[in-house]
Amino acid sequence: MGLPRVIGRTVPCGYCETTGRVSSGYGSYGKTTCPICLGRGKISVPPTAQKCRGCNGTGKQRDRYLETGFEKHNECHGTGWVVRPTLNPKLQR
Repeated sequence: MGLPRVIGRTVPCGYCETTGRVSSGYGSYGKTTCPICLGRGKISVPPTAQKCRGCNGTGKQRDRYLETGFEKHNECHGTGWVVRPTLNPKLQR
């Protein structure tokens, strides 16, 4: 078997900012592989995907008073991209 076929388009990973690495959360102990793109720096999204408005494409959960930077955004699940439903008049009855 070959590699899986990518359906859609390849976009930069918002969570690691295309580096493929994120902070380990232990200060100066370094970085770990990005859990979203698995170290590639890019992800595949459907053609209709748009940047997440809730996190502005960063994929990180923001609190009003504190920014942790380690929590994945609830709406886009850390990718920085969302697929909004479109109304197709052909499918409506």
